[in-house]
Amino acid sequence: MKKIYKYVGLAIIALMFLSSIVAISLQSYIYFPQQNQQQTQLPNTNIINYDLSPAQKTVLFQQYKTLMIFQYPSNCNNCSQIQSLVESFVTNSQFSSQLFLEELSGTQSPPSLSILSNYGQDTLTNITQDMITQDLCKIVSQPPTFCALQQVK
Repeated sequence: MKKIYKYVGLAIIALMFLSSIVAISLQSYIYFPQQNQQQTQLPNTNIINYDLSPAQKTVLFQQYKTLMIFQYPSNCNNCSQIQSLVESFVTNSQFSSQLFLEELSGTQSPPSLSILSNYGQDTLTNITQDMITQDLCKIVSQPPTFCALQQVK
């Protein structure tokens, strides 16, 4: 009778040991995917003329970046001036390291600029330099120092 208990005990210990090995191997497979699975890549440039995929937007927000979506009608006359203004924020401003811009031509009338980040979102239809700066100071993850100075005034 004692030998049966001994074998049952050894079987239970072996079962627990094997289940631990299986659990560790499954967990490593889930958290460390195989190299043949493609990882989501962001575009090489910060200004694009297509809609990012949901997976790309997720990666963008995980990196604490801010997404600006400029939508304008294809037959817009003064949109090139607004487009140049918005692009200047992405390329030449103190915000440039944190911004991605989608330029989407379509039927959107009037032109609009949506600003999205982990810290909020806003849509502008009156697109001016002051309005963009004001919104970016509120929404970006790391506002430049001049944003704090504007609040003091």
